[in-house]
Amino acid sequence: MKKFYAFFLFLLFFTLQCSAPQKTKKTESVINLFNHEINGLQEDKLRQASDFFYNGSSSKSLEIYNDLLNSFMSADNQEAVVNTFFLIANNLTSQKRFNDALRVLQINGKRISLMFEPSKIKKYYKTLYMLEMSYLLLESNLASSEYTEGFLKHSLLMASELENNYLTMKAFKNLGVYHLNRFYLLSSEPGKDPQKTETDIKTSSLIEVGLSIEYLQKAFAIANKVRNLIILAQTAAFLGQAYSLLDNYNLAFENYTIAYKLYQVNSYFFQQALVLNQMGNLSRKTDDYLSALRYYKRAEEIISKNETIESEIKTPYLTQLRKNILELYQKLKDFEDLEKIYN
Repeated sequence: MKKFYAFFLFLLFFTLQCSAPQKTKKTESVINLFNHEINGLQEDKLRQASDFFYNGSSSKSLEIYNDLLNSFMSADNQEAVVNTFFLIANNLTSQKRFNDALRVLQINGKRISLMFEPSKIKKYYKTLYMLEMSYLLLESNLASSEYTEGFLKHSLLMASELENNYLTMKAFKNLGVYHLNRFYLLSSEPGKDPQKTETDIKTSSLIEVGLSIEYLQKAFAIANKVRNLIILAQTAAFLGQAYSLLDNYNLAFENYTIAYKLYQVNSYFFQQALVLNQMGNLSRKTDDYLSALRYYKRAEEIISKNETIESEIKTPYLTQLRKNILELYQKLKDFEDLEKIYN
């Protein structure tokens, strides 16, 4: 596995070097399979909304999606309408507006049932509905863990039956995140079940991490095959978390590096900062305080100097990063003028 990631990193860096002059070119599609009737201006707006979203400006992204929704409705482009509703729900979920996201998804589910005749397209969107609802369930407390797991597995079954790479990799990624969340849940409630010993809980937690890695690797492989850079980056970052929990720091760092470089391709600076923060946490875990400080400082500068990031998103991250930086200054008193450490 280590050789695979080393080879992937080599190919990634080679690709980035070859494509570096083409800064404005995006390889990640912001539209789904059946959006074949949108015009160039509408696609540019979709890309702009995506850029705002991944750079920490969810509100601006949401405004663009709402404007596009009206234009798609006025043109009777039902596929684009459905896709835009999904993007709006995803945006609301990321803002933790879970009830609003649920309402949008429910409306969209009814629209899919009403507007499409029985067809491959309808099956595609019904499956996508399940996957977007899965994401909402993962991020919220709207359903029990058992219900969420069953929902996720049924979504994977539906995606597999359609043999669609985009849907299948989303299903695998959702299940990987679910089992990663299960690890944190088990670790945070060590005394909840008196019949389970500390060893039992540790064993169960390790099983959850193993399942998470298994699903995430499958999502990673498909995303790499179809060159979906966003899901590839997201999956790599989650794999970094999972390997860190197993104390496999080399693989954790390699996956974080992959995620960072992939976000760099699209100039998603806020996402780069989030990965740098995770790399700082990883370095701190291994007592490499100088590297941790370096990563935290880079993340802090990206977020503090970036005017695109909305204040309600920016403030909590900056507060935590600056707290971490001050704590590390106390551990690194032998170094002078640490404010000059940037790279």
